[in-house]
Amino acid sequence: MNKKIFFVLAIALVAISILFINFYFKPVSVQEKEIHVEVVAEKKVGFNLETDKLYFGSLPAGGSATRNITISNSGSKKRFIVSVEGPIKDWISADKSAFVLRDGENASIQITLTVPERTTPGNYTSKIKVYAYYAL
Repeated sequence: MNKKIFFVLAIALVAISILFINFYFKPVSVQEKEIHVEVVAEKKVGFNLETDKLYFGSLPAGGSATRNITISNSGSKKRFIVSVEGPIKDWISADKSAFVLRDGENASIQITLTVPERTTPGNYTSKIKVYAYYAL
């Protein structure tokens, strides 16, 4: 192949790559909120109505409880990701883990915690993280 044609093709490929990267991979800003989760595993059921954490009260082994959280968007269109971290993350599930909200929209997320059978009585904690992604 002629060196001149090869050079022109290489420059065209680089230019197309730069356009593709700029178009599809816009810079993104991320906002993160953390919600602490607490449950007491014991042989009785109890309640806690505090609002500083997502409390599931006291649950027996094999028991479950559901709480709702509301996520509000007061800015530009954002994509939200809900993830669970910590030692009891496998006990916790969210009915929505990824969704988009426009300015002024809200989403109600149902969080369910199930204490596995044969769980040793005690206090257990984890956390739910909500990430908001939006283009700069």
